[in-house]
Amino acid sequence: MPRFKPYNHDQNAMVVINYQDQLQPGTFEHAVHYLIEHKLDLSVFHTLVSQRRDRSVWHCPKKCRCM
Repeated sequence: MPRFKPYNHDQNAMVVINYQDQLQPGTFEHAVHYLIEHKLDLSVFHTLVSQRRDRSVWHCPKKCRCM
């Protein structure tokens, strides 16, 4: 006879979330998403990622306080 684990009703559940459904126009989350995707200049991060992919030595900019 198989030995099953007892079912625990207090356990966490994994929920699949579609973030595009969560970003409804007129909400704070939609405004933050719009600002980050359309108004902020994220090219600094793109150059850092491309340097890492090239496996070149990454240096910390003066503004950054790396540990």
